[in-house]
Amino acid sequence: MNLMKILGLGKKPARVKGRFVGRRFTQDVAIPFRMGAGVPGDVNRTHPADIPPFLVDPTNPPAGYGVPALINTASNGLRGVLATDTTITDVDAVTVRPYPIQASAGTNYGAAAFGGATPPTQQPIDALVSGYIMVQVPAGQSPTKKGTVYIWIGAAGGGHVVGGFEAVNGGANTVAITNPKVYFNSPADANGVCELAFNV
Repeated sequence: MNLMKILGLGKKPARVKGRFVGRRFTQDVAIPFRMGAGVPGDVNRTHPADIPPFLVDPTNPPAGYGVPALINTASNGLRGVLATDTTITDVDAVTVRPYPIQASAGTNYGAAAFGGATPPTQQPIDALVSGYIMVQVPAGQSPTKKGTVYIWIGAAGGGHVVGGFEAVNGGANTVAITNPKVYFNSPADANGVCELAFNV
């Protein structure tokens, strides 16, 4: 008997049926751009985080998620920062975006622009009193780690929102948060979204 046959040598390997998928078929890609930092109002570090619920001030409710807010002792509710808040040096909380949440529209349910959802006013709202949260500054601003946090109190326009966070001193149009435990903790992405360290 042929020794090669006994040892099983010299045979062609059995052909595997089916399609061979090698590396060239996996379509591997490298993404050379930075992905988005997140969504305003998202608490991106679950520990530590202190997020109690608040009643909403019916007269001046917070205008969005990821915005600074003050407690109105008259209504026992949380309110947004107003243009008249020219002497504040700190805020009580930052509104937290619940999940899932999306504003309704008359013709297309859930159609809302990025960061455009408005918090309901007839139910409690969650707000961060200590922790890390994603917030939005006007496009083009460049917050730095440990950078000073400002709030816009001037007229709205040019990307500025009354009661919104700012990374640039706007003079009489802004108030500075002097609490050393409140600071920007990252640069902003293309949408102006960055991380805020709040009371940590």
